[in-house]
Amino acid sequence: MKVLTPTSPSLDLKNDAPFARVARHLRELLREDNRSGEFLPSERKLSERLRVGRTTVRRALSILADEGLIERRGMRLRQISPALKSPAVKPSVVKSSAGASGIVGRSIAVLVPPSHQTNIAGLGTSWRRYASLGAFEAVRDAGWHSISFNADTFELDAAILLAQEQPLGVIIPEIFGRDTGHVIAAQALVERGVPVVTYGNHPRLTPFDRVASDHDAGGYALTQYFIERGLKRIVLLAPLPHDSYWLAARHRGYARAMSEAGLVVRPIHDCADVHGPDCLDAALFEHRARSVAGHLLDLLNGPESPEALLMASDRFVPYVARACRLLKREPGRDVRLAGYDNIYPLCEEHRYESTLPEVTVDKLNDHAGAEAVRLLLRRIEGQLPADQPQVVMMQPQLVHVPSARDQHAITPPVNGPL
Repeated sequence: MKVLTPTSPSLDLKNDAPFARVARHLRELLREDNRSGEFLPSERKLSERLRVGRTTVRRALSILADEGLIERRGMRLRQISPALKSPAVKPSVVKSSAGASGIVGRSIAVLVPPSHQTNIAGLGTSWRRYASLGAFEAVRDAGWHSISFNADTFELDAAILLAQEQPLGVIIPEIFGRDTGHVIAAQALVERGVPVVTYGNHPRLTPFDRVASDHDAGGYALTQYFIERGLKRIVLLAPLPHDSYWLAARHRGYARAMSEAGLVVRPIHDCADVHGPDCLDAALFEHRARSVAGHLLDLLNGPESPEALLMASDRFVPYVARACRLLKREPGRDVRLAGYDNIYPLCEEHRYESTLPEVTVDKLNDHAGAEAVRLLLRRIEGQLPADQPQVVMMQPQLVHVPSARDQHAITPPVNGPL
C-alpha cells in the first residue's frame, strides 16, 4: 500500500495518454494485417508485449470495440471484426457490435447509498451521499459518463452482471460493521478486470485503491481546540459497539493531543445509539434523550465531570444537550459540546433542542468523492503500480459553528454539508 496526496482537480486525458497510444498501435496493426476473424492475444500477453499495465490494455481494447474493430467473445476472448475483411472500410463508420456495453464502456459506475434519514426539508442527512455526489461531478468534469447503482442492493450478482459490460471502473462508498457484500462485489469486479476505488479505510478494504478521511487528525483537532481554551477534562462519546476503525482513529488523535498537553487520557464513553426511524416526533426525541441521560448520569455527576464532550456525529449533539439539561448541566456553559461530519444544519432534532455544536469537523466528503474518481482514472491510464493498492488520505477541516442566536434560523448551507 502506498499513501498518496490528493491530486489537483483537473486530470489531463490528452491523446498521448498510455491507453490512447496503445489503441493507436493496435488499430494500425489490425488495419495493416487485415486478419479478420482471428482472436487477439490475451490481455496479459498484450500487456507483456507492449510493456504497459493490463488496465491500459483493457481501456485501449474498449476503444477498439467501440469503433467496431474487435468483438468480444466471452469474458476473455476478443475477435478481430469480420467487418475488416475489406481494407477500404473505415473504422469510424463501422457500427459497434458492443451494444449496450458501448456506452457503459465509457462510463464510471458509482454506488449511491439511499437516504434513509431525511430532515423536514426532505434533504438527506447521510454524509455518504455527498461522497457519491462529488464523484458524479468529477466524472462529468473529466468528460466521461456516469451510472448509479443502489449501494444497499449491489452485491455479487450485480457485480458480475456489471463486469460483463466492462465499465471504466466503479466507485464504492464506505462499508460498515459486518457488511461483506460490497467487499465480495469489489473482489469480483477486480477479478474480472474492472478497476475499483472505495471510500473509507475499513480493514476489509485494504486490497483496493481507496480514499479515506484522516480521522486521527480530526480527533486531534477537536481535542486541541478545547485544550487551547483551557479545558482539561475532555471525553469522547460514542454508541456501542466501539469496534469501528474510524472511532479508534479518532480516539488515537484525542489521546495524542491529551498526552502532549500532559492531561489524563480517558477511554471512549458509552452513549445510547440515537439512530432510528425516519419520522421523529417530540415524544421519540425525548425518549432517546432520556436514554442518553442514563448513559451520562455517572459521568456528569462524578468527581471528574468532563468540561467538554466530543460526539461521534452532529446528530448526537441535540440528544446530549437535552440529556445535560435533564441532569442539571447547562450545555455550552457547564459542559461544552463538539460534533463531527458538519451536518448540523440538516438535523431535524434541532426542532426540539436548539443547542448546536460549538465546533465540528468537515470530512470534505464531496472532495473525497472527486478524489476517488481521479484515483480511478490514474489507475485506468496505467499511472499507478500494478497489484499495489493506493490510498489517498483526506485532511478534515475544523469548523467553528455560529451560535443559534447568531444564525437566527438553522438553514442548510448553500452547497449542502460536505
